[in-house]
Amino acid sequence: VGAVGGLLAGLLGIGGGLIYILAFTYYLNQYELSSAELVRFIVSNSIFAVFFAGLSGTARQVFLKNFYFRETITAIPGILGALLFSIIIVSADWYTQEKFSLLVLAMLALLGYRMFKRSRATSQQADIVMDDLPAKNYAISGLFSGILSAVSGFGGGIVLIPVLSGFMRLNIRIAA
Repeated sequence: VGAVGGLLAGLLGIGGGLIYILAFTYYLNQYELSSAELVRFIVSNSIFAVFFAGLSGTARQVFLKNFYFRETITAIPGILGALLFSIIIVSADWYTQEKFSLLVLAMLALLGYRMFKRSRATSQQADIVMDDLPAKNYAISGLFSGILSAVSGFGGGIVLIPVLSGFMRLNIRIAA
């Protein structure tokens, strides 16, 4: 599972969060955990694994000379959002497996719809570069992806790359 997640992180830039969520849900359901505990274990283990998958993906991008340091402006608000919401999830029992499952399904449906819509559309617009957009857009995107990363366990890339490349029209190579 770790190898498949790491491979996805390196090839697609989205991290292995999707693989980890499915695997951890399957394996942890075998234990007698409360709904809130199960979500905590799934999210925390997924975030831990996503961290290392992200490191390997970043190393690959640096090796390929495809690393854009200036564009990492989204990372700081992303980290802060993920930390804050991780603490909120761990400190209370309000986030149950049902809420977690609904959120994950909603995110997957939205991402699937977005991919399908984009693949059918013919885009005549040129990709935008970092200098064309205000820095606050990247900070908001980072914060949003950090929060969703914490509550879903997916990792920020599965949210951030479609936001940067689809909604903000940033070149996919730079977004990854």
